[in-house]
Amino acid sequence: MLKTLQIGRYRGIESLELSGLQRLNLLVGPNGAGKTTVLESFVFLISGGQPELVPRLAAMRGLDLALDSPKSGRDLYWAPMFFNLDLSSLTRFAGVDGTGRELEVTMRIKQVDVRDVPIIDGRPDPFLLNAEGAQLVLRFSAPSIKNERRMILGEGAIRIDGASVRPGIPSALIAPHSHDPVDEAGDLARLQRTKQVSLVVEALQQIEPKIRGVEVGVAGGQPIIFCDLGLSELVPLSSLGGGTLRIMRLLLAISSAPNGVALIDEVETGLHHSAMSTAWAAIQTAAAEFNTQVVATTHSRECIQAAHRTLGDDGFQLIRIDQPEGKIRATEYTPQALSGALGFNMEVR
Repeated sequence: MLKTLQIGRYRGIESLELSGLQRLNLLVGPNGAGKTTVLESFVFLISGGQPELVPRLAAMRGLDLALDSPKSGRDLYWAPMFFNLDLSSLTRFAGVDGTGRELEVTMRIKQVDVRDVPIIDGRPDPFLLNAEGAQLVLRFSAPSIKNERRMILGEGAIRIDGASVRPGIPSALIAPHSHDPVDEAGDLARLQRTKQVSLVVEALQQIEPKIRGVEVGVAGGQPIIFCDLGLSELVPLSSLGGGTLRIMRLLLAISSAPNGVALIDEVETGLHHSAMSTAWAAIQTAAAEFNTQVVATTHSRECIQAAHRTLGDDGFQLIRIDQPEGKIRATEYTPQALSGALGFNMEVR
């Protein structure tokens, strides 16, 4: 769990700080304000600055492209991550976790001289010798920890150098319209082993009362989630409605980050407004069960109202991200301010 998050010169955010983070946090704000960028910042910090995140996050933004040349990766993966596309600047993520531990990740572009290429078996490393001269360097620091990893772009390939050192904070990130059925089946299988599937089933029954149970099976050689509807055979969960699938995915994400952080972009996706309260009740229960901090974004007033109605004045932290006059800022609503704003139908999204 993180208490604070600081972001410096990442994508469209020159400088931003979030403080007073709670177990359940909801980010709101207009399109382009930087809500998804804030979620990505959490991921970089919590991961300890893993370069493998760079192509993954690019793919979630629709840049899942083949590296036909090193320059394509530099232009499409790297440049958009730096404020104003300034590859000479330093990007920084920092925060304090629940134990008071200070964490920091920095990211920069470093030019590497051919004289720095190491010798392997009496010859210069052939990949580095022919790779792009610029490298993406991520440094992670915490009490008694200093670590550096590098992403190197070669002809049609990416190489990551350096040991993977992490803060020990599990995390999960859900994009609005992407998911991995294999990972989800693995998450449910883990809940089966720990006998915690009932939490998922009870939440799903609020959307589809016919559901008696869920379990992992195999179809076409791949693990898949099936549900018991009281019929002669189990049916794939994917054959049910979008709301059922969405709540399942939210709960599996939270369960996959015990004692960590689950990050959910556009939490309302796939949910009818009438199911919002059910979703928030399930999120609250799962977050408490797995001791998981949740940071979600939304554009939906109904979603905010449902969170307030279900969780209460002080059951979550509402944070508005906006950019008045081009300067980004975060406004953290007190319980009293949020209650008053919703009561008078004021705009809080």
